[in-house]
Amino acid sequence: MKQLIYLLLAISITAQLFGQEEKNTLSPKFLWGITVAPGLSKINTKFIEQPDRNFYDYKSSFQFSSSIGIVVQKQLKNNILLESGLLYSTIRGNESYNYKEGYVLNSTDKHTYVLLSKTTLKYIHLPFLIGYTYKKISVSGGLQIGYNISAYYERKSSIRFSPSSLGMNSALFESDGDIDTPKYSFDGIFKIHFNLSKRWLMGTKFYYQLTENTDYIASQNYFGAYLSLQYMINYKN
Repeated sequence: MKQLIYLLLAISITAQLFGQEEKNTLSPKFLWGITVAPGLSKINTKFIEQPDRNFYDYKSSFQFSSSIGIVVQKQLKNNILLESGLLYSTIRGNESYNYKEGYVLNSTDKHTYVLLSKTTLKYIHLPFLIGYTYKKISVSGGLQIGYNISAYYERKSSIRFSPSSLGMNSALFESDGDIDTPKYSFDGIFKIHFNLSKRWLMGTKFYYQLTENTDYIASQNYFGAYLSLQYMINYKN
């Protein structure tokens, strides 16, 4: 992550130095700049088979996510806008699974089992968007290809015994590890941007994973939204 930030800063400084020496007043064929986008993401699980009768109350919640990278734009005739870039994205999601009426091994004691799972996915994203610009508002949509560079989970599980068993009322277990997830993903994208000035743009970006991460019992996909801020480096008056 630090290396990517240093690279973006170096590219930005270099582009500004060249821009100061540029004497040509014609508008560039392509605009490019830096985008920073904090947001919220959510990961949902769909079970392939009906869960056991002791399984109930699955919940998922939104978590902080982020995206940073380079964006490239091309303005065509009739206010048509093409956009691409290269983004480093972090997507997170929390899920909880609750079980009841289980049985302790070699015992008739009933217990309640709760599992909390936090998943973190990291991608390099390559978007391909087409949009329309009207005055200071631009609306675009398209496809985003993702290459997964990291996927891991953190889990906490607790058991409450009723009545107490083996001298315990409850027990807590923690674990973490890597997730075996497909290297590539495809997301649907919808984006709205407002021109704050000639160089600055701010807006909202919505995304939904079209592909799914599937194993023998369940499939998962993510979705979310960013509040994105863009600065176009080589814009000319």
